[in-house]
Amino acid sequence: MLKSARFLSRSMLNNLGILFLFEGACAAGVLALKDSDNIFGTYLGACTMMILIIVMVMGANWTQSLVQVGLAMSGTRRGMWGAIQLNLLAVTAGGVALQAVVDRVITAHGTRFAMNLPAEGFTLPLLVALILLVGNLGALSGMMKVTWTKVVFIIVMILAVVAGLVLGMGQTFGWIKPDSTAPVMAAATGVSLVLAGGSAAWLHKKLRTAQVLVM
Repeated sequence: MLKSARFLSRSMLNNLGILFLFEGACAAGVLALKDSDNIFGTYLGACTMMILIIVMVMGANWTQSLVQVGLAMSGTRRGMWGAIQLNLLAVTAGGVALQAVVDRVITAHGTRFAMNLPAEGFTLPLLVALILLVGNLGALSGMMKVTWTKVVFIIVMILAVVAGLVLGMGQTFGWIKPDSTAPVMAAATGVSLVLAGGSAAWLHKKLRTAQVLVM
């Protein structure tokens, strides 16, 4: 499993590196201009969405190509599943760290387009749960054939992400009353974790029957 995890980690580090460079450039733009009312501030305010999109695409790429290559190179199905989960934990840690830095920049300079889940307080567990959920759902979508079922699956995945973001921003925009924030966030986090666990179990089942490419 560790060998497979190292194999997949190249893709994970590349994607995470691109995300860090992109958001870092946006943060540098905001700091240099001392103003967030520009394109740099807009993308900083969408950091959470960028993280989730990158994780979704990365998960799909793993199962569309890299898992097949790993299996053809003597990797095991159980090992590849464990490798995916380890890399998802790593990218989750990286995503949370990036969000925490972006939060500081946004707090100092503000932003006109805040769609982030801050990496603190009640929204931190929800952010972690959503990253794990989207990663596993992305990996699942990569193993599905191109049919209407896959299209529906991706639409449901996008709606789940949007729902999580809306809940996370609820208190900021007055959709959720301050005295009910904790229960709502706890419920949303619990549902996301259950869905993430179910998606991981489904992925494990799909990997058990994955076809191996002939090298």
